[in-house]
Amino acid sequence: MTKFKEFLDPKDLMSFNRLEKYISFQDFQDFQEIILIGSDTKKLNINFKKYFMSKVDYVEFKHIKDNLFHKMITNEEYVKNRNKYIIIDLFDIKDYKDIRDEFQFKRDNIPDKKLKIILFLNKNQYESFKIKAYDFFSFNNFAYLFTDNSYSHVSTYDTSKLKKIIKEYKKVKNTLNERSHISYLDKIAMLAYEYSQFNVSLDYLQQSLKIARKIKNKFFQANILGNIGLMYQGLSQYEKALKYYEDSLKIKKEINDIKGEAYTLGNIGTVYQDLSQYEKALKYYEDSLKIKKEINDIKGEAYTLGNIGKLHKAMKNEELALRYEKSSLEILKALGLDKKNI
Repeated sequence: MTKFKEFLDPKDLMSFNRLEKYISFQDFQDFQEIILIGSDTKKLNINFKKYFMSKVDYVEFKHIKDNLFHKMITNEEYVKNRNKYIIIDLFDIKDYKDIRDEFQFKRDNIPDKKLKIILFLNKNQYESFKIKAYDFFSFNNFAYLFTDNSYSHVSTYDTSKLKKIIKEYKKVKNTLNERSHISYLDKIAMLAYEYSQFNVSLDYLQQSLKIARKIKNKFFQANILGNIGLMYQGLSQYEKALKYYEDSLKIKKEINDIKGEAYTLGNIGTVYQDLSQYEKALKYYEDSLKIKKEINDIKGEAYTLGNIGKLHKAMKNEELALRYEKSSLEILKALGLDKKNI
């Protein structure tokens, strides 16, 4: 169950070993307990959840919104056994700030009710709790932000397709011209992306970018820069993601790649949404939507309308969210091309 320890660097491993000992030897029956686990990737977050679920008795709270503490102390399963841990996974919850503030201002409920809480956070949430909810953060028994170093050499998926194309590439790379070389490298990079091996993908994309710059092909450069931004976004390295997206956008404007510009604007919007900078995200989404309407990219328009709807939902603009989601749905139904999103 703890095989993922292999993916932690020495500093993180020391902290994990301390956590393991803490969990193994403590008797928490008469005391409150707060454990905050930050992870920089979804994969690592899932592994930590599996670890705790194998070690402790727990009640998991899902789809958390308002009145969290009231829901915790009145939960039927928890009331039956107050020695159970309460597991709360916020990793994928974009609109987490109200929850963070509730932990900050109602933290005295934790010792009063002897609550035992394990809180799972992504990197940005962890830093936000540390800065904005400092009273709660300093009140915990264990808090640590772990970094996943697995992507460069390990995957939990069947990577036979990826291994096959890499093997093929090594055989033929000395016979390829520059354009074919770029095409091969990009195929490898995007397949690695499908397996969430972002660092592998970055390695091949950087090789591809070097060739594109050598032959001074700006179209290739712009697309590769955008894909590099996508990988850094997958790694939750948002500043780097923004830099590469913006570099890509600059070139796309320069070469008049209007459709590419629209999609890069949308990608930048998703980064700002991940960062909970909703007004900036909305601006980029609206700019993207405007271009897609102008060039009659109907399917792209539907997706952007859906993104704007999700953004308004995060901003608690329920009526606007519903309006945009309905508009997106109508277009997708008319197209009849995307049953999954419909």
